[in-house]
Amino acid sequence: MKKRNAISFVLFMTLLFMNSGCSDDINKNPKRDLTWTYTYLKSIDGHKSDLKQIVLQNWFEMDRIAKEQGLIRDYMLLENMSDNDSTDWDYIVAVEYFTKSTYADIAEEFEKIRQSHKTVKVNGMSFADVGKVVRSELIKKNK
Repeated sequence: MKKRNAISFVLFMTLLFMNSGCSDDINKNPKRDLTWTYTYLKSIDGHKSDLKQIVLQNWFEMDRIAKEQGLIRDYMLLENMSDNDSTDWDYIVAVEYFTKSTYADIAEEFEKIRQSHKTVKVNGMSFADVGKVVRSELIKKNK
């Protein structure tokens, strides 16, 4: 009987620990107004694949940390698959925030992440060498 109680206790504590992590973003952000920002990027001089790698290795590394810290809810990279070379954007960096004010509400905390990040160059180039931001939009998902 003692063994069964010990196993039950360990199982209970494990479930409690796992559940507390799942609701962490809700506890940190009780007043949620989920909003996405879409940042449209265009590659320069045919550096589309380099741009993608820079985003993944730099922007998304910082976003990964921000998500772990509960500053943002999610992030993703969307690629324009049109065959037309004259499209005005190649990628969308989509970031889901907990509030309508988006980055403004987390700027101070995110800046700490940015300062500790060591920029990774791709083929010796940085973001400014391979791409530019062409526009940014706020997106609200309808229920």
